[in-house]
Amino acid sequence: MNPSSVGDIGELAFAKRCVEWGLNISFPFSSSSRYDCIVDGNNRLWRVQVKTTQKKKKREGTHGYRYSITIASGLSKLPYNESEIDLLAVYLMDKDKFYLFWKKTFEGKSRIYIYENGKYDDYIETFNFL
Repeated sequence: MNPSSVGDIGELAFAKRCVEWGLNISFPFSSSSRYDCIVDGNNRLWRVQVKTTQKKKKREGTHGYRYSITIASGLSKLPYNESEIDLLAVYLMDKDKFYLFWKKTFEGKSRIYIYENGKYDDYIETFNFL
């Protein structure tokens, strides 16, 4: 599957999950924005960038896996900043689960690593905060 299709699957899965939580979701008309969608929840509009991965890598010396997600865009791979997006949604295709990161969690980073039973477990499926 090509990377564009993987991204499309993640965005559609995110839209489905939002609707299941009773949230409204909109998509920009053009692809020139730094966010993929806007979620209308809790009397606020959230600019969301959705990143999708289907690749996991075995962790050295453990029984777990790690996912590596690039959280930058464009040819220069510039990290997203707080003036561009409010929320980063990372979709693990093989687990059918989302990690929702607020901007203070990823600001200034160009890559994030998610481990099974790791430090980001509190961010799993936190749609109730939207």
